[in-house]
Amino acid sequence: MEERQTAPTVERPAPGPVAALAVADLDRCVHCGLCLNHCPTYRVTRLETESPRGRIHLVRAAADGRIDLGGRFAEHLYLCLMCRACETACPSGVRYGRIAEAARAVLGPPGSPLQRWAARAVFTRLLPVLLDYYQDNLSARSVPYPGLIAAMDALAAAGVKLAICTNKAERFTIPLIDQLGLTPRFASIVGGDTVGVAKPDPAPIRAMIERAGGGRTIFIGDTINDIAGARNAGIPSVAVSFGFLDGPVEDLAADAVIDHFDDLVPLLQSWPT
Repeated sequence: MEERQTAPTVERPAPGPVAALAVADLDRCVHCGLCLNHCPTYRVTRLETESPRGRIHLVRAAADGRIDLGGRFAEHLYLCLMCRACETACPSGVRYGRIAEAARAVLGPPGSPLQRWAARAVFTRLLPVLLDYYQDNLSARSVPYPGLIAAMDALAAAGVKLAICTNKAERFTIPLIDQLGLTPRFASIVGGDTVGVAKPDPAPIRAMIERAGGGRTIFIGDTINDIAGARNAGIPSVAVSFGFLDGPVEDLAADAVIDHFDDLVPLLQSWPT
């Protein structure tokens, strides 16, 4: 009777701890899940590994040496958009951005050297073309939302100052507002590069308020960066159910929601003092 030979098993060495990943914020996460619906990649994929909570778990496992820094680990970390919207929803104050930055620093840049060179070459050549085209056609198809002008007229008549804080760069924002004939209506206009940081950082919203002369403020927006930025700045917010939403408006967790600009003035008139 022939004896079947089996190949010897080669055990791979277990990964070791990675000290650079042992960020203090890892211990602050209580895995409550309040960050999930604030994360764009989780809302699209509905995968735990594409959520802040899931990535924190992966980084903790890598820091402890329980998993290696293989391709899947890198994929999950590099799919993150680094928007940090999760930070505004975290009751424990976890600074997720620091965790992700530490992981990316250990991993190094994604792709092969050739892939990175090709991507940079294409991006460097085509981005200026796209931006120049956009600048030449800023207001070609841009119009105010229905009810906006009437709402602005009513607010101005009531002595309410209006101001803008957008993540769009100043080189596009100011000409666009001017071409639409709206510039005189605003006490201040702050772009995404005006103060060096963009929403959801509170700095640009605070700059908008200060440049408009200060006072009680309510912020209106349609993205997580708008509502999270207002929350970070310590002011109430109103979300619109139209615009550039990438999920249910309720997920933004604004203080109020309107479905049309006709609803704005009545809402503000009834706002608690």
